[in-house]
Amino acid sequence: MWVDPDYFCPTFSHNWYSNTNDSKIGNMSAERRDKLVITGGSGFIGRNLLDTLRNSPYETISVSKETSVGGVENVHEDLTKTDFDFLESLDPRFVVYLATISSPKEAALKKQESYDTNVTAVQRFLEKAKDLRIKKIVLLSSVVLYSGDSDKPYKEDAELAPFRDAYNLSKFFLEGLASYYRQSYGLPITVFRLSNTYGPHQTTERVPLLIPKLFEEALNEGRLQVWNTKPIRDWVFVGDVCKVIIRELAAKGDGIFNLGTGRGRSVREVVEIISSLTGVPYQDLNKPVDPPMRVVCDMAALQEHLGYVPDTSLETGLAKTLEFHKARKK
Repeated sequence: MWVDPDYFCPTFSHNWYSNTNDSKIGNMSAERRDKLVITGGSGFIGRNLLDTLRNSPYETISVSKETSVGGVENVHEDLTKTDFDFLESLDPRFVVYLATISSPKEAALKKQESYDTNVTAVQRFLEKAKDLRIKKIVLLSSVVLYSGDSDKPYKEDAELAPFRDAYNLSKFFLEGLASYYRQSYGLPITVFRLSNTYGPHQTTERVPLLIPKLFEEALNEGRLQVWNTKPIRDWVFVGDVCKVIIRELAAKGDGIFNLGTGRGRSVREVVEIISSLTGVPYQDLNKPVDPPMRVVCDMAALQEHLGYVPDTSLETGLAKTLEFHKARKK
């Protein structure tokens, strides 16, 4: 069943993005429509970003292997097998590169594919990008790169654990590539270390991530089970992630920034909210879980850089996510 994306990620058909205080973005409506390429546009974050960008001052183009997204130009390319020559004809001013494997569990099962997708393809893209007239590139890394548990929020200069698993290694290499091409060729690259993101269009079809798994179990099976309720994470709503990415396109400067909320909430709090929203009681299996038990972002650098930090409450974000899953179930 088709779901109206405006219900989940409102667009701004008149004074686009006028509900923010970012004059840099609002003023772009008077300029020419710069091309914005989004790789992985058919994925979880990609679909939300494209929905948010409808009626924006950008001419958006979705690049994915097979799936087309309605309302935008679609280019079908296997990014693990291309030299990105197609970018020459598109001549974009902005690229948001989302076409990566974004789950440690999936990367563990597909080590070679993870490296090909998260490292080799990104290197080929950046090699092509250095010869194009691109104003800003956005890449996504992950807060799972941080090492161990910490009672304090992680700052961007905290110790990393690149050799923990295949996923961390691929993201470490991705960040290294970004730094190399930024320093050697002056490419304007911003990397966001993304925290635990949730929201509409996130499903369990590829990887059984916690929040979509809980919603699907509650709605389809009438039960809620969690492995352990103690871990604390920095849960960030995908709509806020999209806001940050869009603001970054118009921002001066680049670098590596955390992208979360700066607030830690436990799995217990997540499942209690979902239980309240769905009317389904939950069961804590209280089984052992792998560390880290607490991962929360320090958001001071992003606040200084963009003047904005994700602010959708967990309660509000989960309520919006529930509506997506209800509509999808019909």
